Amino acid sequence: MIFVSYARADGSETSGIVQKQLELGGFDVWRDVRNIDALSDFSVEIERAIEKADAMVVCVTASISESPDSFVRREILYAQAKKRRIVPIRVGSATMPILINQLTWIEAAHDDTFAGLAQEVRRRLALRDSIEANAAGSAIETFVRSLIDDILDYLESTVEALLEMAAVGASENRVAARGGLPRTMQPIRLVEVRKSFTPGLLGQACVQGYERMLLSGGAGSGKTTALLVAAREAANRWLEDQTRRFPIFCRAADWNAATDEPLAAWLSRSSTTLPEADLQAPLASGRIALFIDGLDELGPRVIRGEGETKTSVDPRSELLAKLPPQVSALVSSRSEALEEVRKPAEFEIYSLQSLAQEQIQEYLTKAPKLAELLAAHSSFAGLVQTPLVLGLLSFVANSGQVPLDLSGVGELSPALQVIHLFAVNRWQYESRSGASLVSPADLLVILGRVATRHGQVFARSDITSAIEESNVDAAAVIETGLNVGLIRSRTREEFAFFHPLFADYYATLHCRRNFGEQSSDGWDVQLFYRIGELGDQSFVPLLIKLATDSFWRGEFGEEIVFALTRLGDPHDNSVISALLRLLSLGMFHAVLYIPSFALRCTPEVQSQFVLHISRLPPTPWSAESLLRMGKEGLEALVRVYDQLDKNDSMRPQIEGYVLVRDYLARRRATN
Repeated sequence: MIFVSYARADGSETSGIVQKQLELGGFDVWRDVRNIDALSDFSVEIERAIEKADAMVVCVTASISESPDSFVRREILYAQAKKRRIVPIRVGSATMPILINQLTWIEAAHDDTFAGLAQEVRRRLALRDSIEANAAGSAIETFVRSLIDDILDYLESTVEALLEMAAVGASENRVAARGGLPRTMQPIRLVEVRKSFTPGLLGQACVQGYERMLLSGGAGSGKTTALLVAAREAANRWLEDQTRRFPIFCRAADWNAATDEPLAAWLSRSSTTLPEADLQAPLASGRIALFIDGLDELGPRVIRGEGETKTSVDPRSELLAKLPPQVSALVSSRSEALEEVRKPAEFEIYSLQSLAQEQIQEYLTKAPKLAELLAAHSSFAGLVQTPLVLGLLSFVANSGQVPLDLSGVGELSPALQVIHLFAVNRWQYESRSGASLVSPADLLVILGRVATRHGQVFARSDITSAIEESNVDAAAVIETGLNVGLIRSRTREEFAFFHPLFADYYATLHCRRNFGEQSSDGWDVQLFYRIGELGDQSFVPLLIKLATDSFWRGEFGEEIVFALTRLGDPHDNSVISALLRLLSLGMFHAVLYIPSFALRCTPEVQSQFVLHISRLPPTPWSAESLLRMGKEGLEALVRVYDQLDKNDSMRPQIEGYVLVRDYLARRRATN
């Protein structure tokens, strides 16, 4: 097969003639006729076509040499990486791109130029393999090439395979990673979506100059896909000019926040093929462009230290602050998490837009069953702007059965209703196909425990421990989850829910069923923390009752405070009263969660929280919380300091805070 590369701006006519002549000469020809933008294309069709081709014929026209962003340049780079023979045809007086100017080209000066084209291509293919593509290179070059291949595998397995799954329910084997992406990278994206900015342009900016950017969007909005497209463009740019910054793609969740892991150690462990020693100099000189996925997955809290040295830090803010100032970075995060993060001033935020109504309507004209489903269930109408949900609903609509019976799971948000519909329909589809599956009831119990205790990513051993008294084995649960499309495997021992929303769905059902029960599930510490992360307001009345009713005996006060401060309305008096009551009972560690909630309350309520915290026996946690409560909190902490015995161990700790030292210095100067 011959791949014909050309610029749409001025090469369509020539490429059409080339295609016709090659086909007359007996060749199969692949020529893309879409109007593709190199900086916004999400597909992998072109790269896969180049891999299958025996040679590439490049129609070099003026626009290619005039535009550094020409898509043809990316096609040439990929053909060279895959050692495909390249046959250039120069049209008019076009300047040959530097990537192929050492090759012998064909001048398209006359109409008869193309008459013997097929014969000339066949002659060149018969020659010894050319040295156009040099497979050898530095460790960094090997890594960047593997990164491009891994990104293509990822995009192909998620975008194309999942669209196929949505149509026919087929599952596809994963391709083993080459070492460019982290081991824990999970395929989670579904469909291509045009953005108000081009991810490829952001990737290009990261390697060509100094950029610090945060990519913000909701669950399923395409953050990971956009980040991968940016990294792919950055990798191609670096291969074209290796004096630029080279890209590294990594997942924030892989950073060991609990131990404050050094940056070079994390990147080396994540990329697997770059030794830590080789990363020290590029980090120091700013020769790296980092593409970090899922900042929000680090969570809002990490506890470090033991005893009185125990402190709580926000690992999201800390990771951003750790990035060397000279290194470019493009970081993705859920929108709601960015509202809580202390963002360095040099970072700019780019927000992913939802699918436009025009795009949705165009999609629906080709999907009448989906249009019927949306008409019947109006609550889904606002969700289809999210690519992930649109794809899942497409499968549900085409499955032929839409059982929206929630009697067994209770009320769910519209987004989780979609996940419920998808899970039920996929299970029924695979069951009708003759697959041996674990029952939905057992899946709810086991996957619910896993989602609550471990979140999106988990190990095979976590499934085993979650089975407990269930009469099934881990292998059957994993096989069912993979067949139904609920989970995905990255390694033999490591798995992940298809998307964070899937983990939220199972965790929600688990937490509801076990809330307040005196069982190993109901009193699992992680249950309350998970409730706080779910954003489900229906838990608030239950948490308030648990905090104020005689049923509660004090076992999980800290965890209840965490959940209430995450979910509760700062203007709801019942929430405020429950939190103040828990503080009065001496929830020492719980004070760490109060400031973020209190600062959203009225000044009067903030004063109440300051007063309650200042009345607690002084600890590092209460001191830190008061400092986060602004001027009033600082003044309260100084009053606590003044009341301490001069030999109290907390005095030097409080004096250690810069704000306290400055306050005391000003007070001494005034006196």
